[in-house]
Amino acid sequence: MKRFFSIIALGFLSIGFANAQNDIMFTHYMFNESIFNPAMVGSTPNLETAIVARQQWVGFDNAPSTQMIKGNAYFDQVQGGVGLHIINDRIGYESALNLKISYAYFLKLDEKSKLSFGLGFGFLNKSVEGSKLTYDEVNDPYAVTTNSKAFRADFDFGAAFTSKNFSTGLSVTHISQSLKKSSILKVPRNYYFFIKNIMNVNDKIDVVPSMVIRSSIYITQFDLNAILYYDKKFYGGIGYRLNDAMIGTIGVNITKDIKFGYSYDFGVGAVKTHSGGTHEIMLSAAFKGFSKESNRYPSFLY
Repeated sequence: MKRFFSIIALGFLSIGFANAQNDIMFTHYMFNESIFNPAMVGSTPNLETAIVARQQWVGFDNAPSTQMIKGNAYFDQVQGGVGLHIINDRIGYESALNLKISYAYFLKLDEKSKLSFGLGFGFLNKSVEGSKLTYDEVNDPYAVTTNSKAFRADFDFGAAFTSKNFSTGLSVTHISQSLKKSSILKVPRNYYFFIKNIMNVNDKIDVVPSMVIRSSIYITQFDLNAILYYDKKFYGGIGYRLNDAMIGTIGVNITKDIKFGYSYDFGVGAVKTHSGGTHEIMLSAAFKGFSKESNRYPSFLY
């Protein structure tokens, strides 16, 4: 079996990453909840944009590489948020492109809090270069031996509660695909729960603990993180991903509206002795949005 399958096997042992059973993960999820929960698009009055690039398991040939771009804002004309995200992912001879447009409807509970419901719709294009793969077992019934592609409609749904300093939500991605009928070309439903709280310690220090749980029922993962902001400009944090990695995060608000972040995942699972870790960078920006609401949140909150 080629080294590509060694990567898959190690990934399965460490985080259950086999046959695309779980969605792509990002260490900077706490700044980008809208990519897995459409109810979060337009959750602030800002026009929010971000680019994230992730290089996983440095040292492996054909290791996972992922890029994401997103943008979302609240529009008074549709009484809700509208967003777009594009995710490109490649591991070995498998690649995926996911494009999705999301809409979220907001119910104002009081002056500081809102309940929202969101729907994402778009497409997922997956391909596998099966002709480049070799197998230890020639008669493996699950072997992919030809170049295969699948282009499918893709739908997400989510609900969320947001206030100025707190947010939480539940969502499901790839609604139309069951786990039973999933395959390397058919990503099954994934379920998410996230929670994030911004605690103002004093005029200079803010602490933001967060958690995300993602599950395809067959595989369940969670991330725990805590980030400390100093003077609403510099930040650093630590995190843990179940049976996979310890995480370090640093960043700076270049201006009050432009943020740069970097994270390093140090493997603690089966992959740790074979990999140089995982690097991820994020560049995000918040601009004046399209809503008449004047109380604009500072960029470090999203």
